[in-house]
Amino acid sequence: MGQFYGSGALLVIQVALSNVVAEVMNNCFDLTSVLLPNPTQLEVTALAFDLDCRHLTVGVTSVQACVVCPSCKLPATRVHSRYTRTLADLPWADFTVRLHLTTRKWFCSTPICARRIFTERLPSVGAPWARRTSRLSRRQRCLAQALGGRAGTRLATDVDHPTSRDTLLRVVRQTPDQETPTPQHLGVDDFAFRKGQTYGTILVDLDQGRPIDVLPDRTADTLAQWLAAHPGVELVSRDRAGAYAEGATRGAPDAVQVADRWHVLKNLGDALSRLFAAHPHALAPTSIPSEGSEKIEETNVPPGHDAAIASFLPLDAARSGSLAAPQTKAERLRQQRQDRRQTRYDQVHALLEQGVSLRAIAQQLHLSRGTIRNYARTPTAPTPQTRGKRVSLLDPYKSYLLERWNAGCHVGTELLREIQERGYRGGRSIAMDFIASIRKQAGVAPMKRSGLPNQSATDPSDRPPSSRDLAWLVLQRPERLDEAEQTRLLKVQQADPKLALAVTLAQEFAVMVRERQHEALDGWLERTETSGLTDLRSFAGGIRRDYAAVKAALTFDYSNGVVEGNINRLKYLKRQMYGRANFDLLRKRVLYAA
Repeated sequence: MGQFYGSGALLVIQVALSNVVAEVMNNCFDLTSVLLPNPTQLEVTALAFDLDCRHLTVGVTSVQACVVCPSCKLPATRVHSRYTRTLADLPWADFTVRLHLTTRKWFCSTPICARRIFTERLPSVGAPWARRTSRLSRRQRCLAQALGGRAGTRLATDVDHPTSRDTLLRVVRQTPDQETPTPQHLGVDDFAFRKGQTYGTILVDLDQGRPIDVLPDRTADTLAQWLAAHPGVELVSRDRAGAYAEGATRGAPDAVQVADRWHVLKNLGDALSRLFAAHPHALAPTSIPSEGSEKIEETNVPPGHDAAIASFLPLDAARSGSLAAPQTKAERLRQQRQDRRQTRYDQVHALLEQGVSLRAIAQQLHLSRGTIRNYARTPTAPTPQTRGKRVSLLDPYKSYLLERWNAGCHVGTELLREIQERGYRGGRSIAMDFIASIRKQAGVAPMKRSGLPNQSATDPSDRPPSSRDLAWLVLQRPERLDEAEQTRLLKVQQADPKLALAVTLAQEFAVMVRERQHEALDGWLERTETSGLTDLRSFAGGIRRDYAAVKAALTFDYSNGVVEGNINRLKYLKRQMYGRANFDLLRKRVLYAA
């Protein structure tokens, strides 16, 4: 409930309010001094408001009691003269602020000092020759390190202390490096300035999870020099690159080197992918053809091509055993690319039989050595990897369309109407293209409705897994595979005894890595080296050459996962600068982001 006051009480309240207002007005300069960078060293002498521009000019004077010479560090007693500096300061409310600072010049009283006259220093207010206060510089530095030049400029304008992007970037570059202790456990990995061309190196403290330095390249000399200049590193986690292994050995010979487990499994996956690519029958679909379906005759495959290339031929031609059926433009282009690939493959093997080196073949055919090496390893010309199945609005209704087709309904418009009644909201062309692919799979000519073959249709969009897909299934945890993936993997093992042995060895190695079974590494290497599987033997040879680091990876818990997270942050900062910033600015922002 409110309270009622008499006329006497109201008079007392009015007098009190008047006294408060008068005191605030009388102490206006005291209120302003509280907002100064350092009220103990500055005294307000004038205020000037520009309400139209929302600008405030504050006149201040230095009132330091003791001024020390910056050279001899002894106090001065005689004033030489006074002069005025203009400093931009942080905004007050929504007013931009400039300080007109009147400061003094002094005589140095020390006879032996080389400096006779000096200007008093106010480090808490602003640096010598600076045009902005120290606290405004810190604010702008935070904006520039977090947002960069242009974005920082836009935000600085919004918060009433506008500046240019060049100024912000200059402030970042002038930021001194923080002194960080040398980590005991160091993570090393590379990142791309321009992918495939120039690379750098990031160094991460694995215990704290923060980057401690960024190097301009990924050479062994640069890493060795950094490690030699920062003694005390006890463990280095790295990828399988030979440059980092050499640099860590030279720069920190007593440190334990740990190979990154993800890279070790990736190397194994690459070896499996090459092995599966050399056995295309392992990539065949797992579904069993229905009765009445015709097989592809090997005599119809063009000479010099593998039987797996039959999957690139028109489906109706493959089923009918004839190549007379017309090809689509995409199929013709695909066949032409495969013919060129086959020609290059034949040229490479012809030169290899003549004893020509890989480097000379690459120069002669204008191909990379990696491509020549892949051609030399595979027994047949490589075929393109199948693309993964894309998600479509039609996916929930494909089983119904196949069921209705097998029941005898072969009219596309009727099938489209039925799935639309069941909730299909996709385009008409998606459904009609799928139905057309079923007709093509069955070898039925377009617009034909009578005399259709009585056979069970399957999903024509199902594609055989690629060699990379199979390698991923092998290295995946078995409990994470669904029934279809387990069946697919079992089919691969049943396709060839060599593939079954490769799957077994790869799964054993994956278990070793996950469960840190370092004691089983030697036995696994011996069995792999005597397995007769060229790709896995090559992988085992790489493990032998980097044996100590891989053994440490199966012993210690340290790995490069933390480093990869910091590389992801680094890529974000690099792309935020649109590639226009130099290495020094990127390094400053990466270290600040930590």
